[in-house]
Amino acid sequence: MATTKVGGGVVDLNEQNTDTVFQMPVGSSLFTGTPVTGMIRNNTSLTNNDAATAFEYYDGTQWVGMGTEAFPRINMNFLVIAGAGSGGSGGGAGGGAGGYRTSYGTSGANSPAEDELSLIIGTTYTITVGAGGSAPGGNSRGNQGSDSVFATITSLGGGSGGGNFGQSKGGGSGGSGGGGGDNAPSGGLGTAGQGQNGGGNLSNYAGGGGGGASGTGGATGGAGAGLSIDITGTAVTRAQGGSGGQTSSGATGGVNTGSGGGGCYFSNCPAGAGGSGLVVLRMPTADYSGTTTGSPTVTTSGTDTILTYTGSGTYTV
Repeated sequence: MATTKVGGGVVDLNEQNTDTVFQMPVGSSLFTGTPVTGMIRNNTSLTNNDAATAFEYYDGTQWVGMGTEAFPRINMNFLVIAGAGSGGSGGGAGGGAGGYRTSYGTSGANSPAEDELSLIIGTTYTITVGAGGSAPGGNSRGNQGSDSVFATITSLGGGSGGGNFGQSKGGGSGGSGGGGGDNAPSGGLGTAGQGQNGGGNLSNYAGGGGGGASGTGGATGGAGAGLSIDITGTAVTRAQGGSGGQTSSGATGGVNTGSGGGGCYFSNCPAGAGGSGLVVLRMPTADYSGTTTGSPTVTTSGTDTILTYTGSGTYTV
């Protein structure tokens, strides 16, 4: 084993360059050399929470782990709703609700609440609020909603409502599925833990209803039910499916609700656009950093602080 000695004084490794690092010697527990007191190495056979490997030093008798601590974290509740799908035109099918994921009550497809997120203090996390699918042109399938994202949580955009002709008849799959269009026997599929299936269409032109976070779409155009939780301090129902079979125009899904757009029955009848998504973060006020971008609404409920993002931004833990 080669040894390089440095004379007395200060060894300065602090070069002012963002590309400069000090590379620690790396190896497994099978160290074959002769250890000397004060040696330090990165032992790939050890693990430490947030690190893939851990440091150890030789104390003159044995190698001792340096006890690298896990990064300090806080726990945070969340609600992440994606943008919803728009309804179909000329086939009458409703758009599917945006995917619905939460740690604060029932999650989408009537699933148990997810675990709170464990987030690293000092880290900036990006929030993406998905847009709703735009209203389609005449006699066509609707458009898919866009995903909403926070940290490791992604909610999928809602499925499009089916239209009138050819391949456009089927409802799109997504967070919740869009309804089936003109004589399409089944709607689009929802995603486990996020939303329900869209309804099929069993009569000409009527169109199935879009799936919601809680209920499946109806075969006669009934909208799938949404879910209600009080993560903001007040119970609000969101992520409903779009209704199918409307005779004048399909209703637009509510802004920041992740609710599907309504489908329209007649040829060239306007269908409704899907509603945009929403991201809500809830944490103990003692843990709130106050560092945000994107201008979320900041409120409190009891001992908690709540951030409601209606548009994309960031939060620094």
